[in-house]
Amino acid sequence: MWQGYPDALVGFELSGVKIEDPAFVGMSGQREHAIVMFTGNDQSRVSGMVFEVTDTELAPADAYEPAGYGRASE
Repeated sequence: MWQGYPDALVGFELSGVKIEDPAFVGMSGQREHAIVMFTGNDQSRVSGMVFEVTDTELAPADAYEPAGYGRASE
């Protein structure tokens, strides 16, 4: 079991992105998917959990994402 700890992304806010790929929408059941967007505003925060994962563990999540939906890293 993974162990995580609470944290927040400062300077970001929740948003959504419209998915154009009909096959992906059919699979996920949702046309809009959640994303976080950089605002630069120190008052904006997105709360969540931090987990340490390997590149091998992260690869299936990256492969699942549709075109136009990606992960940014530090």
